[in-house]
Amino acid sequence: MAKYQKQNPSQGIISKEGSYTPQRIVGAPIEAAEAEYRKQVRNREQVQKATQQNFQNEIANIEYQYADMKRDNKDRFNNEIQKAKNLQQDAQDMQSIAKFSKTLTEQLVEVQGQRNEAAQQRGLMKSYVDGFTPEEIAEYDAQENALIEIDTAGRYAGAEADAIYGPDVGRQVRKLSGWEAYGYAQGQAMQGGLAYGDYFNTAKQQVAIGITDENGQVKRVTYDSAQSVGEREAVAAAIRNQYMAQFSDMNPKMLNKYLFPKMKEYEAAYAKQWNADQEARLEQERTDQAVTYLTTGFQTNPGATALQFLNQFAGDFGGDAGARKKLQEILEPLIENNVVSLDQVNQLTNYPFSNR
Repeated sequence: MAKYQKQNPSQGIISKEGSYTPQRIVGAPIEAAEAEYRKQVRNREQVQKATQQNFQNEIANIEYQYADMKRDNKDRFNNEIQKAKNLQQDAQDMQSIAKFSKTLTEQLVEVQGQRNEAAQQRGLMKSYVDGFTPEEIAEYDAQENALIEIDTAGRYAGAEADAIYGPDVGRQVRKLSGWEAYGYAQGQAMQGGLAYGDYFNTAKQQVAIGITDENGQVKRVTYDSAQSVGEREAVAAAIRNQYMAQFSDMNPKMLNKYLFPKMKEYEAAYAKQWNADQEARLEQERTDQAVTYLTTGFQTNPGATALQFLNQFAGDFGGDAGARKKLQEILEPLIENNVVSLDQVNQLTNYPFSNR
């Protein structure tokens, strides 16, 4: 049986490298213990390797996630840069649109060309009377529609600017379309049309023009005192010219669309009333003449005066039947008020009218 040799207990157990190097011991129990120990060492090594692999996998996952996060951040950063560039381009586009819309607004609102005030007034009056061709109206409508489209886009852009930069910027973006200036002018024209009726009603009693009659005499004529269509229209033109002076800087085509229609509507209504008033006035003049003729003639010869009236004034009152009716209408109040006496009535009733 082999003997144990005295030695350092650690010698042969741990090498310089620190690994386990057991010495061979003779005997079955010892060998079994050594085998079990080596198995356990292998198991620990496998666990250690698995743990190390898991750790390396975790590191790889972390590195991948970090790279993915950097990539996402980079994409988001690039998206923000692109968004900023888009906004900048949008701003440049809106500035270009603003320049275009400003020009378009000026064309739609202002009278084009350098003209003095009197020429502007003549131009407006001519536009009012003559109007515009269908082609000119269509061209104006197309320009107005273009401005509306610009304003529609500007309102969407303004809403986006509200969300990103705040309402102050959004308000400025909306103003770029030029609609504010055009809308104001449009509103002024429309309100002007609505206000023309009251203005005309006052002016037709106050505005007077000088008209030279056939005797060379100058008479002052208002709309209400005009005795012919020519005089009436001359006064209407003067009223219209005064009223339209406040719109002299606006495009006649815009006024033709938003101001003139209502003005013409009011003028037509007043002309219709003037015609009715004129007919009533003429009827009253004929009646006054008939009353004067009859009251004067009845002082000497009622019968002959009545007969002459029926012959001479039939044309004023719609013929023979109308003249007889008018004679009765005039005489009844004259008799009731004793302007015509009973003696004169008797002379009238005894007068032979058989030749009628």
